[in-house]
Amino acid sequence: MKKLKLIGDSILAYMPKAKLKGIEERHAIENAETALLRHLYPQYKDSPADINIFCLGINDYFRQYYDEDFPQMTTEEIIAGLTAFIAEIKSDNNGELVVLSLLPIRQTMPWSTHYPKINKEIPVVNAGLREFCAENQIRFVDTYSHFIDENGVMREDLSDDGIHPNYEKGYKVLTKLINEEIQRIEQAEDADIGEKQ
Repeated sequence: MKKLKLIGDSILAYMPKAKLKGIEERHAIENAETALLRHLYPQYKDSPADINIFCLGINDYFRQYYDEDFPQMTTEEIIAGLTAFIAEIKSDNNGELVVLSLLPIRQTMPWSTHYPKINKEIPVVNAGLREFCAENQIRFVDTYSHFIDENGVMREDLSDDGIHPNYEKGYKVLTKLINEEIQRIEQAEDADIGEKQ
């Protein structure tokens, strides 16, 4: 089985274990923003992996609203931080790299008035990640389109809190998308072996 290294925030941290096609090593931290996870990365970057799965970004927006010491970041700065971290992971050449798009969010509490504003920026971040991945031969998985509803927010049937996939359906969708990408990687490897024989 493939060795999977999961790098990200609570989206990957809460994912039910033993559902992905591989042996998991998780470096996914609740409420982690890019700067924190990049700071911690040297502690585990040399751990071997066949596939690195990266999903991060929302907390770069959220943190600004509840931590007055956290710097205000523009969407362009968030994209720059994410792509710099992704480039660092790729440069280590430690297995394949798969980047998941950010998921949409949905306001579920009356006081979460910043959610709609953040939600409008998520497609911009995803477009930046998609473009960067295409330019750098990195695999990009569009999870966003599977979770968004006709109103442009996180589907209610896939998320109870408006941020994380729920366990009844949401994580099944996310797991399926990741496993399909793992299968594509395995098929590409098999094809390469076949061509060399």
